[in-house]
Amino acid sequence: MADGQPRIDILFKPVEAMKLRTEYEGLVIRCGTVAERDRILASSGLAGEALRVLVIETAGNFDYVVTSAVGWLEDDGRDNDPSSLGFFPPASDPTRILPSGNPQRVD
Repeated sequence: MADGQPRIDILFKPVEAMKLRTEYEGLVIRCGTVAERDRILASSGLAGEALRVLVIETAGNFDYVVTSAVGWLEDDGRDNDPSSLGFFPPASDPTRILPSGNPQRVD
């Protein structure tokens, strides 16, 4: 927790394109207008009715995420604590997940 303020973790999934910064001072997340959606999808080379363009506004700055879903969680964790939103499905061990560019045989 920074200066007694709660931490808010935000999860977008799956992410198709994004323009984000590492910190925000005040935050508004909203659906993009039709014009914003069209412009962002065109500049990202994406198309599809299922894709949502979420606009992230803070202190006069404009960022975005192209995604299908968003969720959030507010807690009293510190900024560098692991998020409760970041998890692996039951019975999966993250240390056994292989890098996608280096196939290996596992016996």
